[in-house]
Parts: sequence; structure tokens; C-alpha cells
Amino acid sequence: MNNSPYHQLDQIKTLVENESLSFLIGAGFGKNISAVFPLWKELLADAIWEKYGTGKENERKRKEKALSNRVIREQGLLGVASKIVSDAGFHEAVDDYIEQHTPYLDLAKDGSAVLKKAGKEMAEKVSLDCHQLLRQLNIKNIYTFNYDNALEFCLGDKRALSREKAELEGELENTKQERGLLQEEYSVFLQEAERTKNGISALTREGEDRDGLKSVEEHKDLEKKNSDYLERLKELDAIVFSHSGRLNEVQKKLDDSYLVITKSSDIAQTDGGRSIYKIHGSLRLSQDKEYGFDGDKHTHYIITREDYESYERKHGAFVNLMRIDLLRKRFCVIGVSGGDANFLAWIGWVKDVLDKTGKEEGLQQNHSFFVYAGREDLHRDMRQMLENHFITPVILKDIFPDANDDTARVKQFLEYIQPSINNTAKMVKLWKDVDRRSLESEESFSMKKADLQQLCELSNTNVFFKPSSAVHYSVVGVEDSAYRYLKNADNDR
Repeated sequence: MNNSPYHQLDQIKTLVENESLSFLIGAGFGKNISAVFPLWKELLADAIWEKYGTGKENERKRKEKALSNRVIREQGLLGVASKIVSDAGFHEAVDDYIEQHTPYLDLAKDGSAVLKKAGKEMAEKVSLDCHQLLRQLNIKNIYTFNYDNALEFCLGDKRALSREKAELEGELENTKQERGLLQEEYSVFLQEAERTKNGISALTREGEDRDGLKSVEEHKDLEKKNSDYLERLKELDAIVFSHSGRLNEVQKKLDDSYLVITKSSDIAQTDGGRSIYKIHGSLRLSQDKEYGFDGDKHTHYIITREDYESYERKHGAFVNLMRIDLLRKRFCVIGVSGGDANFLAWIGWVKDVLDKTGKEEGLQQNHSFFVYAGREDLHRDMRQMLENHFITPVILKDIFPDANDDTARVKQFLEYIQPSINNTAKMVKLWKDVDRRSLESEESFSMKKADLQQLCELSNTNVFFKPSSAVHYSVVGVEDSAYRYLKNADNDR
């Protein structure tokens, strides 16, 4: 038996490299972006206070935690959600509550990521490091209980990127056609301008320039028209350049993107590619988006006790898919607390598969992994429950004792399990993306700084791909200007 603290991580890394691992992600993973992403208890805190809170609003902070713990202990989180529905008489009440209380990611005007909630931008800063590390694992199947859009925002939404690509291609084609027509018009103008200039010159040579002022005005008019044509052609060229660059960027994202599955009828579209399965619903970012989860027009989010009790009957395709995936692969569960109703329901759905495959493989090789990032010890009863279902607890605080917090532990975990077999391919791809012409002319650089920083880190671990290596330049063909730029980017981190 291997007692190394990294033995479990080595197992997980091997599964990642062999494409034999699926991920199951809970609400806790969103905490790596910002603390405002709520756990279940936090999501329902306002509802609990509104129904059971007493006293003035300024007393709420002192009383709220104890009240939430008491109500949840008595009713359970599912019971609280069920109470919202029963009091209102319709499921839309809790669905609207979720949409008003769940933050999501969006792009600011400068292209950076910002947090929003109920359509309003939030001041909190975001960190996408853990989600970007997850993306680099190239996991094919990711299942999530989360409603928010963090996974598809960071890992790439295939449908959204395909729409963006189609729009860019249409705009690019229209711009190219406009530029072609303008170029033809400009060519005709140049011919006519040349004839006009020749006519004015002939009159001048014959001493017949009695209308000198008119000739000057004609010259000025020709010069202005010429300048206008050139300026417009330059503008169109800039648009073509910008759209072409953006199109290349979107295509790269599209190649590595995920198909987001929110209804069982879409499962057939996966075709073996990368997929994110949102098995409890996906946040509507506007009221005009279609309502209903997986064909159920009366429920958009799985959250009440009744939703869980009827899930396997109403949404059996998702349950069967996870069972099949468990037979083919192993699971890494992360961002989930042990007593989470989502996780316990998942174990219930796939218990037969976990038990059967675990027994067949033997206790020495458990089937799945439960990644625990907390600073407190995992309770003995929880550890026993996991082991009874052939799920290995991975206690990150024991493996990374110097990490400052949960997010730091998760980041180190994701960094450790990165597939080393892909590093060379990543470096070659990133180096080939370097725009040498813009580097040499010291123009604005189109490559994202995050990619440049990743390139620095990868290059520094491989002598043949270091920017200063002659082997690198002969293979990839990047001049020293690239190294200077990368070095500056690395220093700016």
C-alpha cells in the first residue's frame, strides 16, 4: 500500500491523462471565483429570515446564523424550499427567488469578467484561476448541481460561441464585400482624377488657365475625395483585421469548448465531445429565456423535496447517463459538502453502480474521489459513509498543509493533476499563436496576457522550449522579440 500523501493525486492525474475521469461539481467550487457565490444554506438565508426572522434589520446579522441553523435543522434545506412553494402555491416563487439571489459572470466593456446579480453589476473582484485550471484538464464530462453560469463562462459554451462565430463571419463577409465595392469605386475615381489632372495641365501649358482659382479648387476637391477614399478603406481594413483576429480567437475557444446540456433531449447531440451537464437547471439571465427544466414547464430549478423525490421519474435520462458514465469512468466530486442534499441524492441514484463496481474492483482501488478542501477535519461518520460507497476521501489540508485557505488548496490540487503529456502540445500551440509581425513592429499584441503567462510557465519547465533556446527558434520560428515580450509579461504578473 502506498502511503505517500500524493498517491491519491497521482491516481487522479493518471485518470485525467487517460481521459477516464468525469467531474461532479457543487456550489462550493464557485467560492473559488468569489465568496459571493452562495452555498445552499447561504442561498436560502434571505428566505429563512423573511419567513422566521424577528427584530429590526440591524439585528439581523447577529441573529441570522443561529436562526438559519435552527430552521434548517428542523426542516432541512429541501423543506425550506418546499415551504416557499407551498406558501405561494406555485413553483415559480422559489424559481424567481433563485434568479434574484444567484450571482453570475458577464463581460465588462473592456473584456474582463465581472459579477452580476439580478442584472446589476457587483463590486466584488473575481478570480477565474481554478476554473481555468479545470478547463486545462480537458475533462470530457462535467456534471454540476449549480445553477449559475460560471462553468460555461470559463470553459466555453459551444452554442454561444457558434452563434458568435456565425455573426462574426457574416459581419466579416459584409465588410469584405463593402471594401471590394469601395476599391472598385476608388479605382474608377483614380482614372477620372487622372484625366481631370491631365486636362488641367494641358490648359496650363497652353496658357489658357484663365480660371486658375477653379483649377485650384478642383485639385483640392480631388485631393479631399482621394483622402476620404483612403480613410474609409483604412477603416474597413481595420474592421477586417479586427474581425479576423476575433474570429480566430473564437474558433480556438470553440475547438476547446463544452456543449451545455440542460435537457435530456440534448444528450444525443454530445457525440462524444466535451459536455457540461446542468442536472438541476441553468440560471436564466433574462425573463425572455425559456422557462422550465428538462421539459417540465412548471419547474425551472431542482430545489424542493418534491423535486428530488420525483427526479428519477421525471428526469431518468440524466440519472441513467451518470450510471453509464460510472461504469465507463471514475468520478471526482469537488465543491460539495458531505451532507449536501445534492450529493446524497447523487449517491442514491448511482448507489447500485458504485457498490457493484467497487466490489468488483476490490477495496484497494476505490471507484471515485471526494475532494475535501475545508480546514476542519472530515467527520468520521462522513468518511465512513464515503468508504462504504467505495469513494475515496481526498483531504487537501493534509496534502497541502502550507496553503492559506480553501481556494489555495483547490488551486494546488488542480495544478498537481494537470496532464503532463499535454504540456509539449500546449507549448507548441501557444508559441504558434504568437503574432510575430506585431511583435517586431512593436504594435499592440493580440495574444491574451493569461496565455502569455501560461506560456512563460510552461516554457520555463522545458529546456527545449525556453524562449532563449536555439532549438525552440529553429522548430517554431519565433524571433527574440517574442522572448522580450514574454519576459515583460512575466515580470508584470
